[in-house]
Amino acid sequence: MQRKTIRKIATLFVSLTLSMLCLLSGIVMLNRVSAESNVSAVLNKVDEYISKVEGLTPKTEYQIKAKNEMLVYFANIKEHFNELTETEKTELNTELDEYYNDMYLEEYLYGGIRNTEYIMSFATMSDVHFSPKGKDYMTHTEPMKNGYFVKALEDAKAIAPALAGVFVLGDLADNDYDASHINTDLDMYYEFVNNYEYKNSNQENIPIDSILGNHDIGTYEGTAAVYDLSLPIYLEGEGVTSHQWDKWINGYHFIFVNPDAHPDTAGVSRSYMVVDGETIDWLDKTLAEDEENGKPSFVFTHHPKSAIYTTSDAEMTFQEVIAKHPSSVVVSGHNHSSFDYNTIIQDGTGTWINQPNISHENAPKAQYYFVEVYSGGVGLRARETSTDSWITEKDVVIFNETNEVSYKFLNDDGSLIFSGKSEKGETLSVPPN
Repeated sequence: MQRKTIRKIATLFVSLTLSMLCLLSGIVMLNRVSAESNVSAVLNKVDEYISKVEGLTPKTEYQIKAKNEMLVYFANIKEHFNELTETEKTELNTELDEYYNDMYLEEYLYGGIRNTEYIMSFATMSDVHFSPKGKDYMTHTEPMKNGYFVKALEDAKAIAPALAGVFVLGDLADNDYDASHINTDLDMYYEFVNNYEYKNSNQENIPIDSILGNHDIGTYEGTAAVYDLSLPIYLEGEGVTSHQWDKWINGYHFIFVNPDAHPDTAGVSRSYMVVDGETIDWLDKTLAEDEENGKPSFVFTHHPKSAIYTTSDAEMTFQEVIAKHPSSVVVSGHNHSSFDYNTIIQDGTGTWINQPNISHENAPKAQYYFVEVYSGGVGLRARETSTDSWITEKDVVIFNETNEVSYKFLNDDGSLIFSGKSEKGETLSVPPN
């Protein structure tokens, strides 16, 4: 009896031991497969980055150098990959992302201007659509409406405590079904921006300057009468005496172009923003003020290039005035796109940038441009507030014509366009999609 018991116990022990060995073997196998999978993922990422860098089309010697440096880095990773420990291989997965983002942003994209003098930073936001639906606008309690705007304001200030300003590119109010409603929305917007505690690191108020959009003047579902009712609210809210106005900040010119009339009054489609001959003359003279300093002028409109209508009393169209002053940078909103669909036109007729909206339309996306100004040029950095992240592949760099850094601008095949300092305010839009 004892022998049978002992035999059973021994058999059970052997069985359990074999089961444990099988389990351990399985764990080892899974770990090995997992490790091999991680290794494969890292190598695939290296190949992806090599392909991405090879696809860049540098236009300056500085960018050519940065591109080559990135290619050498990734090639070395592949060549010496098997010399790394398993831990190092795993850590490399994150390091690859950090290296590319830092190298691309700091060296390839911005290197040509960031070694010149830093001047200031500001933010451009569009299509806020303030509404009674988001009446608790002093907090983030209504994320689908006004809360995104508040979050974006605080986000920009956190990035640059000495922020020079925020420029809001129209559609300040949400709905314009009737004159009473639009006035309520627009009043509410200015109640917010003129009372919001928004100070820089020197405890100075950060200006929030705005222009009118189609929702603000009654071209959505309102009437032509809304324009006349809204204009006084705008002038009082901005503290200006004319709806076409400009200001200088740190030696740079900022120009605010508003509609001159409701489209119904001008007899054109409501899809257009209307400007008249008086505004065209004013804009031409205003842009000429800083023609010789080589710096860009920032022109803010609500509608993009294709949707600005000039009345017949003007000697030039709005688009022709900008082409006459090609160092102009025109920034607009209106289209409610995300950075996946925003347009950038740099064709020798100025720089035209149509940016996403900051309100609810693209939820959970709420995007704006954070703009860095250097003596050598301007960098517009695409920002996503809902994730507190940069969208570096949608950034834009514009070089000043007085850039102290010498460049060789090249065609895609490497042939020389010109060398030395640009005399025409050459612009560069990078990277490719």
